[in-house]
Amino acid sequence: MAVLGLVNIGALATGILTAPRLEAEAILVDDGRIVAIGSTSTTGAAGADVVVDCQGTTVIPGLIDSHCHVVLGDYTPRQKTVDFLDSYVHGGITSVVSAGEGVHAPGRPHGPVAAKALAIAAAKCFEHFHPNGMKVVAGSVVLEPGLGDEDFAEMARHGVRHAKYGFGGYARPQ
Repeated sequence: MAVLGLVNIGALATGILTAPRLEAEAILVDDGRIVAIGSTSTTGAAGADVVVDCQGTTVIPGLIDSHCHVVLGDYTPRQKTVDFLDSYVHGGITSVVSAGEGVHAPGRPHGPVAAKALAIAAAKCFEHFHPNGMKVVAGSVVLEPGLGDEDFAEMARHGVRHAKYGFGGYARPQ
């Protein structure tokens, strides 16, 4: 992967509420990771393999969509939308967190076995698939009666980290 230098930055937003801006005019990126932030001379950004002149624009961290209904891959059938995650990156969204794949899977099967299988499949789908470089936190189980400790342990071993309440077999909290 080429070393990237961003130069002539106008403003740099940090994403940190207590220190929202950082004085910097350049960023050096190596192998997809930021390795230096500061002046053009101290970062070495002007000597990078690829140099981008930001022309005084504002640089911000990637945004996170914390409530996204992915299903499998970059397709959500209920909305008949293809490549929507790939397109999100162009708007600055670099990460999404699934709020439940099963909610938007047409003909979603009910019951503990199906809920567990769909959550694990979704988590596995995004282990190595990153639309346009995006990080997708997928594998959100729709809670169904009958899911037990062993089921949750198995799902955790396979990358399932979230649960969705309210769309499964529970009408109200028990």
